[in-house]
Amino acid sequence: MATTPSSSTLHPLHQTFLSLNYPPLHHNTQFRPPHLCLTSRHSSHPIRAASTVTLQPERRSTAEEGQSSGVDLELLACPVCYEPLIRKGPPGLNLRAIYRSGFKCRKCDKSYSSKDIYLDLTVTAGLKEYVEVKPAGTELFRSPIVSFLYERGWRQNFNRRGFPGPDEEFKMAQDYFKSAEGGVLVDVSCGSGLFSRKFAKSGTYSGVVALDFSENMLRQSYEFFKRDPTLLDTNLALVRADVARLPFPSGSVDAVHAGAALHCWPSPSNAIAEITRILRSGAIFVGTTFLRYTPSTSWIPRQLREEYVEVKPAGTELFRSPIVSFLYERGWRQNFNRRGFPGPDEEFKMAQDYFKSAEGGVLVDVSCGSGLFSRKFAKSGTYSGVVALDFSENMLRQSYEFFKRDPTLLDTNLALVRADVARLPFPSGSVDAVHAGAALHCWPSPSNAIAEITRILRSGAIFVGTTFLRYTPSTSWIPRQLRERARQSYNYLTEEEIADLCTSCGLTNYTSNVQQSFIMFSAQKP
Repeated sequence: MATTPSSSTLHPLHQTFLSLNYPPLHHNTQFRPPHLCLTSRHSSHPIRAASTVTLQPERRSTAEEGQSSGVDLELLACPVCYEPLIRKGPPGLNLRAIYRSGFKCRKCDKSYSSKDIYLDLTVTAGLKEYVEVKPAGTELFRSPIVSFLYERGWRQNFNRRGFPGPDEEFKMAQDYFKSAEGGVLVDVSCGSGLFSRKFAKSGTYSGVVALDFSENMLRQSYEFFKRDPTLLDTNLALVRADVARLPFPSGSVDAVHAGAALHCWPSPSNAIAEITRILRSGAIFVGTTFLRYTPSTSWIPRQLREEYVEVKPAGTELFRSPIVSFLYERGWRQNFNRRGFPGPDEEFKMAQDYFKSAEGGVLVDVSCGSGLFSRKFAKSGTYSGVVALDFSENMLRQSYEFFKRDPTLLDTNLALVRADVARLPFPSGSVDAVHAGAALHCWPSPSNAIAEITRILRSGAIFVGTTFLRYTPSTSWIPRQLRERARQSYNYLTEEEIADLCTSCGLTNYTSNVQQSFIMFSAQKP
């Protein structure tokens, strides 16, 4: 169990906010980051990218610690806590062995098993009714038609944009991967397994994991694998997972390949940070993608391609606006009472009742907005430290403006941090309480966010959130249909989905309070 940080852990505010999205690598560090290689027709030289996390003195991975103690730990890990899974069944990384095996996380007490012909290691594995809105670039490749056509004409058109073709791309990748010979390679966003088959048949690696989020792409992969019976007995596994939450222990993988994939990822920054996490020291990441434009691209194509620049979902981008950030506590938030929100003072009291066991500990107010509740938590004197955290730079600036109105807050253990809720800058098991006020429906991926919140909570810690429900049992047909359409921009969930999601992430003792479309829910980490 993690100890509660002392009151000196958080320092008074001396600047508007601290951004931990891309912390620098200390200039005196003796550890080298993994090699990141991006291949394109304009450059075939590896580039060294700065690590997305500040490196501390290097520690052995969980797998290495297990090997040194004589324990045979599984390569595959829980997508919530990243601890190696316990396996029951025949050993081996091949398709037949994994299909006949069951996997369980001893920490989260969650089980995983093969669905159809692949092992589902997503956070939402096992949830039948839960549906999360994904960006178009993700959903397109989950289509049965696109998955079927990918190697039957779709992929062949890439040569029009400069791709040299699968055989040449494979040779180029193999050149980069020379130092990974004999190790484990993960082919993320593997699609129909085009490169996974080549890596497995090369005999270069001790194991190849073909990984994708698309169920239909994985089914197509299996259909291609069956055409070559030797692949069924090769150390080749089919795994469904999210590239932003990879099911491997930290520092456990020797090579990662991502072919024509990066442009489809909802958050390339989170994905590459996650890839960096699972790579061992000295391991290699190789990726190919379409460039938005090159120095030789003329003006008109540049403008057309700018239209396709990845942006965050509307629910995220809206609250990064300076106008909305300014208005949030000046009229915007007050309208929530029309949907059943009891008001900030009453919501604060309700949250404090849930947080009684966290007194004296550190509370993180994720998606804090303009700091409405962060100020209340800090002024209550209940906690040794409060972290007001949001992705919106303008919301954090508004928070600071409100903090300045009460000078005592500037000397309180209250910190302003910019970070992504799906990639929180705290060690595992280090936080006593997490609050998320009117936030969950704005998160790009509630499942990844709640999994990440679960990771940072210590044993016995509490997560409390409020949000707008998509509908309740008493909601009539027309409002239900309108709110279903609104899900294109916001992840409005039902109470059952929220409860299932908390349980799926390993949280227990779920309780809720519902008033019209308002819900306050609480769950605890065992």
